[in-house]
This record gives sequence, structure tokens and C-alpha cells, in this order.
Amino acid sequence: MKAGRTPFRHSLLRLVPLLASGATNAEIARKLGLSNHTVAVYVSEMKSATGSRDRVALALLCQKVVSRMTQSA
Repeated sequence: MKAGRTPFRHSLLRLVPLLASGATNAEIARKLGLSNHTVAVYVSEMKSATGSRDRVALALLCQKVVSRMTQSA
């Protein structure tokens, strides 16, 4: 992945900081006004897009993304 690039479409980017913080699907759904099903689909899409084997790997990747965003700000 190139610096400054993300494999996520815009609607999925809203999940990055929440996943990085360890939020559950239900917590993410409540915070963003989405259904639990929609969040589960988004998380699955994000795992596929990044090649993450599970949610923990995805959360760790999201933590790196958030860290890079705060360092460049």
C-alpha cells in the first residue's frame, strides 16, 4: 500500500478509528447510525481488501493507519 493511500472506499473509512479502538460491531453501528448487519458486511469487505485473516489483524492495521494519520497531521 502506497503512503497516503488506503484500500478502503470512503464509507469504510469511518470505521477505521473505531476498529482501531477495539469497538464491537454493535458499538460501531450505534455510533455511526448503521445496522449491525451493515457493519459486519463492511468489516468483511475491509478484511478482504487488506488480506487480514481476522478482526484482530484488521484492528492492528487500523491502529497503524490511525497512527500515521495523527503523525502527518
